[in-house]
Amino acid sequence: MESMGVIKKVNEPIEWVSSMLAVRKPNSKVRICIDHKDLHRAIKREHYPMRTIDDVVTKLPNAKYF
Repeated sequence: MESMGVIKKVNEPIEWVSSMLAVRKPNSKVRICIDHKDLHRAIKREHYPMRTIDDVVTKLPNAKYF
């Protein structure tokens, strides 16, 4: 993958890096495992609040099917 330009070898610390482990499977294919826990801490996701019970109950009086 390095020769194809998909991945690049890194020899020094950089700002964005995830731990990677390449494992050869019994069928001779390669499985790549990446630990994104540090990346997940840095990502700012949009906040989608869940509906409260009060929001849901106000829509129930006209409901016919559940």
